[in-house]
Amino acid sequence: MSKRLFTRTIGAVAAAAGLALASTGVAAAQQPAAPTQPPGASTPAAQTDLSVGLAVDERDIEANEDVSYTVSVTNHGTVAAENVELRVDLDRDFVIEDASERSRGSDDEERSKASWSVGTLGAGQTVEFEIEGHYEDDGRSRSEASVSSSTADPNSSNDEDEDEQDIE
Repeated sequence: MSKRLFTRTIGAVAAAAGLALASTGVAAAQQPAAPTQPPGASTPAAQTDLSVGLAVDERDIEANEDVSYTVSVTNHGTVAAENVELRVDLDRDFVIEDASERSRGSDDEERSKASWSVGTLGAGQTVEFEIEGHYEDDGRSRSEASVSSSTADPNSSNDEDEDEQDIE
C-alpha cells in the first residue's frame, strides 16, 4: 500500500471516529465547534435590574400606634446601577417620626414622604431603609415606593411597590 493511500485510509478512519489527522500522521481529538447564534441574534448586553420592596412590620395596625416600614432596593442586574434614587410616599395620614438618613420636605404635605440618594448600587447588592411613625386616623391606607437610576433598566415592572392597610 502506498503512503498516500495509507494516509487517506487512516484519515477516513480517524474522521469516522471524530478525530483529526495531524500533519504528523497522528490522530488527535477534534475540538468541538463553538456554539453559534441564529442569524441576527446578538449577545445580551450587560444591564441593571432594580427592584423595590415595601414591607410593614405588622398587619393589624391601629391609629396612633408605632409602625415600622422596611424599604429594600436590590440590583438584580449584571452591572452597577448609577445615581440610584428611592422615593417613598406613605399615606397622607402617616406621620414619619424617624427614618434612615433621608431627605424630606418640612411642610405638612411632605410629612409622609421620604427620599434617598442611594448612589451606586452594585450588581447583586441590596440596601434597606427603615421608616418609623404612626397613622393619625383610621381607615384605608395606601403607600408607595419607587426606585430609579440613570443607568438603563429594561425591566421596569419591579421598580415600584405598594402597600395597602386597614387602620383601625
